[in-house]
Amino acid sequence: MGEGRWTWQPIGALALRLVVGLTFILHGWPKLVHSPEMVAFFARIGIPMPSLMVWVVGMLEVFGGLALAVGFMTRWMACLLALDMLVVILHVKLKQGVLGYNLELLLLASLVFFACSGPGRWAIQPSADTSEGMRSHRG
Repeated sequence: MGEGRWTWQPIGALALRLVVGLTFILHGWPKLVHSPEMVAFFARIGIPMPSLMVWVVGMLEVFGGLALAVGFMTRWMACLLALDMLVVILHVKLKQGVLGYNLELLLLASLVFFACSGPGRWAIQPSADTSEGMRSHRG
């Protein structure tokens, strides 16, 4: 791609970041608001220290989702949220079959993308290699 030529990649990264971030916020918020019910659920599925873990996971999903959406500490948040999704898939959803964890798998794949590539150009902390890396890549 030539110097100054328009590319759609920043719009795609922004759209994916916003949707994935919002998804985590929407899934994390009930853990903070409906804490007693969530603690009981965590205990029932065998999560250790359910009272603490509901708070930790809820905070991670809400604030990690917000950070991801705005492009702040994107690679770190993506790694932490990916770990969250791995636990959900392996500990809770795997026995339900692929249709039971397809959302979590999609979120995990999106998080791997952000952990590897960064937030893109339109972010609070844009990827350091965005300006040259996106323009020099052909494909």
